[in-house]
Amino acid sequence: MVAPGSIDRWVSFELGRLNAGLVVEKKSLARLLAEPDPACRTREGDAHPFDRPALERLASVLNRDEAEKLRLPLTLIVSGDSEDSAYLSDELGAKALRA
Repeated sequence: MVAPGSIDRWVSFELGRLNAGLVVEKKSLARLLAEPDPACRTREGDAHPFDRPALERLASVLNRDEAEKLRLPLTLIVSGDSEDSAYLSDELGAKALRA
């Protein structure tokens, strides 16, 4: 017999582990480009680094105002209802990725 609440605690623990690498505060593309080592912090306090050439590629298709508005990292939404598909709700992010 399973103790009451033990499954809930286990699920909560596992979800915490899955989410440990999530970024707690997104930064603008412009801000990341100004940093010597562009990175955001994760829930565990680790650095989530960005590839500078990738940031520069994104910046090359955006104007200065758009680079200030675009927040990274982008979040792709994946649904179990559709195979092999994902969507991005950030219009500016989609513009940068399409170019």
